[in-house]
Amino acid sequence: MAKLTYWFAECFNDDPCYSVVAKTKREAQIQREQRIGQGSSLGPVVKRTIVYKDAFDLMDALTSEDGGRGYSNS
Repeated sequence: MAKLTYWFAECFNDDPCYSVVAKTKREAQIQREQRIGQGSSLGPVVKRTIVYKDAFDLMDALTSEDGGRGYSNS
């Protein structure tokens, strides 16, 4: 099994706001602070890991209704 690890901060605004998704914790923290300074409401930066069998399994985890980028199975 392969795994994809990334850093995530969920957006809570109804305004045009996107959750933070980054390769490193530091990068996610910087993006979060910049967006909070612009009025976005973001949750804490958390580590997310998706364990997958193959490329299709990964695509399914990322695009399914109960998944998306906030999905984590570990």
